Amino acid sequence: MRGILAVVVLMSLASGTAFPFDVGDIEIHGFASTGYMKSNHNNFLIPSEEGSFEFNEAGINFAASLTNDIRVGMQLYAYDIGDIGNNDIKLEWAFLDYQWKEELGIRLGKIKTPYGLYNEVQDYDMLRTSTLLPQSVYYKYHRDTIISFQGVGIYGNLSMGPAGTLGYDLFAGTMDIENDGGLAKTFSQDDIIFKSSKMDYVAGGRIKWRPPLDKLLLAGTLYQFDWSTNLESSVAPVKIRTSMPTAIVSILSAEYSMGNLTAAAEYYQLKGTMTVTQDMSALGMPNPDPTEVDSKSEGYYGRISYRLTDWLEAGAYYSVYYPDKDDRDGENQIAMGKPDYAAWQKDLTLSTRFDITDFWLVKLEVHFMDGVALCVEQDNPDGYEKDWTLFAVKTTFSF
Repeated sequence: MRGILAVVVLMSLASGTAFPFDVGDIEIHGFASTGYMKSNHNNFLIPSEEGSFEFNEAGINFAASLTNDIRVGMQLYAYDIGDIGNNDIKLEWAFLDYQWKEELGIRLGKIKTPYGLYNEVQDYDMLRTSTLLPQSVYYKYHRDTIISFQGVGIYGNLSMGPAGTLGYDLFAGTMDIENDGGLAKTFSQDDIIFKSSKMDYVAGGRIKWRPPLDKLLLAGTLYQFDWSTNLESSVAPVKIRTSMPTAIVSILSAEYSMGNLTAAAEYYQLKGTMTVTQDMSALGMPNPDPTEVDSKSEGYYGRISYRLTDWLEAGAYYSVYYPDKDDRDGENQIAMGKPDYAAWQKDLTLSTRFDITDFWLVKLEVHFMDGVALCVEQDNPDGYEKDWTLFAVKTTFSF
């Protein structure tokens, strides 16, 4: 489906004769950004302890209406964050959208995933104050997987009379897991080599309720997926397979705007049972019985931003992540020979945004961190520090 739809969209955008619309009606938007991050301890996302400019992204998207009810769109995207991305250009999304009426529409192709408040717009730096979205819910190393899915989506907006409006998104398909992407990197630790991964399906939905109270948005996201990963030991010829056939992600979200003030909060949870099997036949040994491990990760944040002038905006958020919500004090981490603060990552962030022109902005940001749950071990071979600070600066051009 992805290849066919991409060809259809490219043809339609390249030629005014393929479909009944004028090429001049094509909407074209793009963005390009580059940044720098420096931490006093712990490498995070990039080689931040020494300071690094390996923090950039660029994208261009096209959209056009074929008829009053049918719309097509696509985006090409490239990014670099440390040793992930490496500025390779990829088709990030490409869809055919038929909106029969306000209450019912359908999308086909590679579609942005309805996920929380900001997944569909997390590429668009000009729409927020902070340089990094709260990593407890929008972890950069998971972006290339959750940003879009291949399949079908159904959506609409329903009037609820005096109770406001209710928007819904239902979707089903599968997600890409790149062998050299961020998710793969998080598995390549502790003498483990990542080989391959796949998601057999993902299905779920999101609702957005706008009650009569002006500028208030309440949302809930719920989806289930079947995922498996093939790993190998780097110290012995042992193959390891992990699978999570019924993992469930849930997100509760709220956002409120009043004049120049915007406040938001989200709560994220992933629940599932991971089955681990080992193939030790190359050692001439019997395979041990599969083991099952309950996985219950949790993240949440609250953020606030205020537009001070036409050119200046300030914001802050507090973000918390636990890879195991039942081990918030780190006892299990200590049992595995790790520091207790590997069981959490707490992030107090202060951000400032300067709008130099309508299409050029600069952001300055500082993160005061406690814990290292989202730091990757292979980037920190000499160990961690519990309390650390991360500074980020980023500039973005958009049109």
